[in-house]
Amino acid sequence: MILIIPDHDNESLNDSIYNLISASLEFELEIHVLIVGYKVDNVVMKASLIPHVSRVLVSDAECFKDFLSEDISLQISSVANRYTHLIFSDSLISKSIAPRVAAILDIAPISEIIKVISNNIFIRTNYAGSIISTIEVKDRINIITIRTSSFLPKYDNCKIIPSVIETLESIDSNKLSKYITRNDLLGNRPDLSKARIIVAGGRAIASKENFENLLGVLADKMGAALGASRAAVDAGYASNELQIGQTGKSVSPRLYFAIGISGAAQHVAGMVNSEIVVAINNDIDAPIFNFADYGIVGDLFKIVPQLIKSL
Repeated sequence: MILIIPDHDNESLNDSIYNLISASLEFELEIHVLIVGYKVDNVVMKASLIPHVSRVLVSDAECFKDFLSEDISLQISSVANRYTHLIFSDSLISKSIAPRVAAILDIAPISEIIKVISNNIFIRTNYAGSIISTIEVKDRINIITIRTSSFLPKYDNCKIIPSVIETLESIDSNKLSKYITRNDLLGNRPDLSKARIIVAGGRAIASKENFENLLGVLADKMGAALGASRAAVDAGYASNELQIGQTGKSVSPRLYFAIGISGAAQHVAGMVNSEIVVAINNDIDAPIFNFADYGIVGDLFKIVPQLIKSL
């Protein structure tokens, strides 16, 4: 059996669950979903109405309110031995939880698979997509994070009769970590993982002020999410939450603007599934043009203001 651990915010279920369902259907096994959180009745009901899900497990306790990985991983581990596969998304929180579950169970996890060959053979990329590996798992449980952009979501009609809901006994917090505060850096912009349009900037943006006052304005004009290359994040122009690439987020928007991004393999690995890519760079030989549907060679500080003015 398969256990999917989806992303949610205690109030709503992240749409990436449909990508996880799509990947899980490749196994032809019974699918269960585990919801760990606090006051998650709405999330549980939504999960119970998703086709192909036969059972929803629930662990509802205050210690899970802030999604501390140390506590959630213990709860997942307590039911893991019922299953042959534990399926996580490629979100930052899931990539924090899955390795902890694997360590508790003494099992090697497989990260960001892009294709399922059989119940224990998978394909994933290495070295920013330059190598494709076929992995055979021989552990008793397959602990897997899915590159969600590689599995198209299946939005089937909701079921009339909800899945069976099973309430678990919640574990006590191990108190190894403590939630202090949260700063919402997205504002009113869409979440990168859900955005249909993304405006992403690289090191050529040259400053944090330019990133917000130039790319931020363009993104807001189009109702787009704002993203960044690793080089831009390392330079301090953008926050870690905005990083796209092998060590950041994988995205698959309908329209992706790569502005001042050279096109390093590490970045391309996170946006290669975009439907349409528009690249703006003053270097005609920049690798990003090899992945772009439309390319503009020129000074971004002249081109982007013209785009903003035309919108």
